[in-house]
Amino acid sequence: YSSYRKMYIKERHFEEIYENLALPILTETEIQCFEILGVIHQMYKPVPGRFKDYIAMPKPNMYQSLHTIIVGGDGNFYEVQIRTKEMDHIAETGIAAHWAYKEGGYNSQAEQKEIKNKLHWFRDFVSLSDDSEDDNATSYMDALNRDIFESHIYVFTPKGKVIELPVNSTPVDFAYRIHTKVGDQCVGTLVNGMMVPLNTVLKTGDMVEIKPSRNSPGPSEGWLNFVASSLARSAIRKHITRKNADLLRDERIARGKQSCIDAFKERGIDEAEMLKMFNSNDKFLDFFEVKDLDELFIGVSGRKPTANAIIEYFKIKRPFNYTNYTRRRHVKSDTTPVYCKGTGNIDMSLANCCNPIPGDDIIGYITRGKGITVHRINCPNIVNEKERVIEVFWRDDIEFATYPVDIVIDASDRNNLLMDVMMVFNHAKLSVNNLHAKSNPQNLSATISATIMVADAKRLHDIFVLLNGITGVYRVGRVIH
Repeated sequence: YSSYRKMYIKERHFEEIYENLALPILTETEIQCFEILGVIHQMYKPVPGRFKDYIAMPKPNMYQSLHTIIVGGDGNFYEVQIRTKEMDHIAETGIAAHWAYKEGGYNSQAEQKEIKNKLHWFRDFVSLSDDSEDDNATSYMDALNRDIFESHIYVFTPKGKVIELPVNSTPVDFAYRIHTKVGDQCVGTLVNGMMVPLNTVLKTGDMVEIKPSRNSPGPSEGWLNFVASSLARSAIRKHITRKNADLLRDERIARGKQSCIDAFKERGIDEAEMLKMFNSNDKFLDFFEVKDLDELFIGVSGRKPTANAIIEYFKIKRPFNYTNYTRRRHVKSDTTPVYCKGTGNIDMSLANCCNPIPGDDIIGYITRGKGITVHRINCPNIVNEKERVIEVFWRDDIEFATYPVDIVIDASDRNNLLMDVMMVFNHAKLSVNNLHAKSNPQNLSATISATIMVADAKRLHDIFVLLNGITGVYRVGRVIH
């Protein structure tokens, strides 16, 4: 059965399998192991490529020994296994039983440190499993089996410590194997003294140095596409879940707070006065069954309670503004924001194709039966007929008006992109009449189209600056239909 297992695992024919007589040799120290190995190789011819140093690079179950295959005087192959008595105890009883045995006696500080280091990997894996949303015990055991029993590589820290990792591991796997915090703060890596990408596949013998930073934004979802270890994968998912929850909470707090500010402002109360009212009323938070203002604003963002309910709690009435009342009664019926000299009361309208707004360079186009249609001066829809083009101007006496503008945002596709765009609109207090998002999996890009209401070109420019500041956005522009 042993021969069959080797044929199956190593994918070799029977003739290629060495089924040897094992000769264990026990020593007191590691140094003696290597001394005995040298003597054996002087006395007998070793088989090339059949030496394994499990002392420097232990197996996943912590097994340690020197293995060499030699040709005996009778022409047969012999496998010599050289290890210390302590290593033999681990090989026979298992690492857990060995630790239990050692717990019964006196342990030096060095031994305690060794036990602590060997337990580190298991402690990290169990901790991440406890925080995982996957309650499937089978999935947990599959992940554990992959990390323990599949093929491994051995790499080194700058101080020479051997780190065992699954095959196809990257510097990110290495970082999380050192410590979860090192993985979360990883921003770069050196492999054999050379700066390499984080998705570089490591091989046995590589010396790996991680460059962490406290200012690191943390792992991205893209890391999940190349990490090989279950430990790294679980840690990355946990960090992303926590980060997304924090971002969502902050966005809901900001949205709820802004709703309150707007409601109180309509009643002549500014933000500072509003917060003073909130903080000076001892029963206010208890009435709405919240522990602090952040929790209140989160509730307001979901309309539980509404901003108007808070207004009613403080019994605030909307002030009567006589000036605004008379202004509304006497407002001009002609609210077109443009005019043309010497044309009288001719009808004028803004073109829907290019959506001109105050501050744009504009031109009028005389349309039969429709009066003058105002376009942006660079609109390609204007027919080149000089007799139908006329000079028009923006009026200065139109206030409190907003105009629709069609915009398009091109960006690299990622999670929360649309939410970041909506946060810009929300913080800028924009009305959004239309919104459409489309992703392109082939080139990992996304396009967001929106119709927003703005007062003038300067305001639109400010919005574009904010949108261009969003991570991944590489173009923002106006649309001409």
